[in-house]
Amino acid sequence: CQHDFDCTAIGEEPGAVNVPGAEGAHIPADKKTAREIVAIAERLGVRTCVGPIASGDQFIADRERKKKIVDTFSAVACEMEGGAVGQVCAANGVPFCVIRAISDSADGGAPEDFPAFVKKSAEVSARIVTELARALG
Repeated sequence: CQHDFDCTAIGEEPGAVNVPGAEGAHIPADKKTAREIVAIAERLGVRTCVGPIASGDQFIADRERKKKIVDTFSAVACEMEGGAVGQVCAANGVPFCVIRAISDSADGGAPEDFPAFVKKSAEVSARIVTELARALG
């Protein structure tokens, strides 16, 4: 969902983007792909969390803003790219799914060695996507 898209002044729910396939504020990911990603991640020993991802153009770094997003959208993560991908895919009837590596909890607890985190998460994500491509053939 797009957490910072707001047309509530004209009667829309917070985050509603009005594209085909959207369910109010939420743009559903492809369930088959999501199940396959979780299965692959589990085989690789990667911890997963499945649920709505809130996307927007704001870097969320404080607990109060994070709480509002979680409470409003039941989000399990917040980022800045996936919502746009979801909107374009939904508008064009293309199945999609978003994979995120979480670097911090928007509470000041970002990893001390961010470059090392980026390298490791890129390697793990690449393994998951490679296995996904094989599985979906």
